[in-house]
Amino acid sequence: MLKLSIWDWLSIVFLAATIITALMILAVFVNPYAVYNPFPPLPPDVAARLTASPTPYILPPTWTPPGQNSAPQTTLAPSSTLPPTMTSFVLPTSTPTFTATPTDTLTPTPSLTFTATLTPTRTRTPKPTVDKTATAAASATQAAQTAEAQTQTAQASVTP
Repeated sequence: MLKLSIWDWLSIVFLAATIITALMILAVFVNPYAVYNPFPPLPPDVAARLTASPTPYILPPTWTPPGQNSAPQTTLAPSSTLPPTMTSFVLPTSTPTFTATPTDTLTPTPSLTFTATLTPTRTRTPKPTVDKTATAAASATQAAQTAEAQTQTAQASVTP
């Protein structure tokens, strides 16, 4: 038989709680006067007694008791607003001027990382020969080999 872990039991509990909550919400939706509804509507007899009352458009004046700091206020006569007048002004103008914009320059930044520098190694270089006949023979052999290689290349490019 399969053994259930704690997570399996918690999943079952939460699934059951979700189903019960959904059923209670559905029951309150069907019958809003249910006992377990936390916000039931007013009973029909109370709702019928409540009627809308008219709201006055102008509020009544308030009464302020006369005190030592109250001074008689004079009502000012209404006056008309002055008509607009021509006002002289100068529109600001701007002349574009050239401004040098600094450009980015590459500046070496010192760093603490070390890089390996390769040191040159000695290589053997052939020494020139003093014997002219050996040099002439070597150059003739090299010329013959070069001509033969050129001929083979030309033949290979002609044949498909």
